[in-house]
Amino acid sequence: MVALVDAVKSGEIPASEVAVVISDKADAAGLEKATEHGVKTVIVERKGRPREEHDAEIISELKKRNVELVCLAGYMRLLSPSFIGAFPDRIVNIHPSLLPAYPGLDVHERVLAAREKLSGCTVHFVNEDLDAGPIILQREVEVKYGDTAETLSARILDQEHKLYVEAVKKLASGSLSDSDAITGEVVLRDVVEDDLSFFFDFQLDPDANYMAAFTHEDPTDREAFTTHWNKILADPTTINKTIVCDGQVVGSVASFEDSGKLEVTYWLGKAYWGKGIATQALTALLPQVNTTRPIYARVAKDNVASRRVLEKCGFHVIGESKGYANARGEEIEELLLELPANV
Repeated sequence: MVALVDAVKSGEIPASEVAVVISDKADAAGLEKATEHGVKTVIVERKGRPREEHDAEIISELKKRNVELVCLAGYMRLLSPSFIGAFPDRIVNIHPSLLPAYPGLDVHERVLAAREKLSGCTVHFVNEDLDAGPIILQREVEVKYGDTAETLSARILDQEHKLYVEAVKKLASGSLSDSDAITGEVVLRDVVEDDLSFFFDFQLDPDANYMAAFTHEDPTDREAFTTHWNKILADPTTINKTIVCDGQVVGSVASFEDSGKLEVTYWLGKAYWGKGIATQALTALLPQVNTTRPIYARVAKDNVASRRVLEKCGFHVIGESKGYANARGEEIEELLLELPANV
């Protein structure tokens, strides 16, 4: 919060002012810091009130000050649909991970437990789901040997301050908006041999592997990768499409049969996450799939972003199971989703 206030006062974030700092806790440290910087503060305590009622008071405080952009900082509560609707595409937040990996709490502990080599932070637009809105900017931070949750947190926090200022600067100057999250026309075409090099590189990313979870045992084995793709491309029961956006290969989407049930899946290069591309691609694939319903899909339970993509396309969760995830080296929970016959 202080980094944003300082950037506004210095002119680094142009043509802007910090209208108010609002907290739901009277003892929040940010209130004192805001006062020290000459910024108006307001306390809107929860007091056991329903979320909609509490949010309505905050909305009122923001509206009467003609606030155009809402920046969250350490606000540990999901916003209500009415709050999101009051400021469409104008609420942003920062999260200490490279979303969609590691949403929620205890991020650094989870990163270290998974022995990740990279972590970082993400500025994203806020929607009704936890840490699942379109990504604006990200910054990587190396996980060093001997790191603790505290040391990793401190290095990421330093980058959070810089990244948040950079993102708000872009928004204030009009060089970036939520509509930019969808980068251009998304089209599907048949997979050609040259596409496999792109697909191979996409699945090498450790964050992508982690979120996909149920991957090949060794994603660096190019021969096994090529053999797998040649097999599925030769299977007449599958539909395999390359996802192209603005003329660039960005991923793949497919339908296939498993134990007599029709399933869909997709893989998107990490650079294209959070831009609405996966939803467009899956929406485009479904009319090409056999009209027999239902259609199924599977996703790791903690992969909130992929679950949201499927739900936007009409799928809903019908069950859970457990399975061994090569990418994580352990058994994890998996969700089964269904697109019913009437969709």
